[in-house]
Amino acid sequence: MQIRNPITLNDWRIRSYFIAILVFQLGLLVIQLLGSTNSHILVLQAILGFAFFSFIPGIIVLRIMRVHYLSTIETLLYAVGLSIAILMFTGLLMSVLYPPLVGISRPLSSGSILMTINVTTSILLLLSLVRDKEPVESGYIDTEMVLSRPALLLYLVPLLTIIGTYFVNQYHSNGILMLVIAFIAVIPILVGFDRVIPEALYPLAILSISVSLLLHTSLISLYLWGLRYPL
Repeated sequence: MQIRNPITLNDWRIRSYFIAILVFQLGLLVIQLLGSTNSHILVLQAILGFAFFSFIPGIIVLRIMRVHYLSTIETLLYAVGLSIAILMFTGLLMSVLYPPLVGISRPLSSGSILMTINVTTSILLLLSLVRDKEPVESGYIDTEMVLSRPALLLYLVPLLTIIGTYFVNQYHSNGILMLVIAFIAVIPILVGFDRVIPEALYPLAILSISVSLLLHTSLISLYLWGLRYPL
């Protein structure tokens, strides 16, 4: 079975592309406006927020630039890089302009960031609709490979890392993280046996290890790194 590749969103037909981003954007706003302390809502908000901020602005810029038919890895890297650049530039403008012009003393609060990024994304989305109306068609991915046992095993590593950091923050127990680090050390050995992790999943293995190594330290705190007090 094949499904449309969600990473190469810049290659989707313009109508499907617009609907997908709009649904994503509205879903994030609805979850944010719920304002619930329910742990399930907070987890969903964190997942959607991470995916939105780190991917959607960049994929829209690729559409504005009329960049199509890249590989999945290339599209992901370009989209994430452009998204980070847009977030940093937007944050800089918010810090400089909001206090004197709008009177917001805390320009980088979660509400201000969410609203500003949504407005910026909406403007970029409208610009992309005007700039790129080419009848491109997205690629497809094989669900048998994506949902295979080796792939599910690799998906499990970042998930266990998040769970492990939760136990460190709440119960001061790093047992799960130690198991995750040990398993990460075993993954290169498994890669050596094509029957365990096939060559097609090598990019996923690298991504899984990279994200896990990043999260296993950055999530062990209630503070942003380098700050004494939380925002």
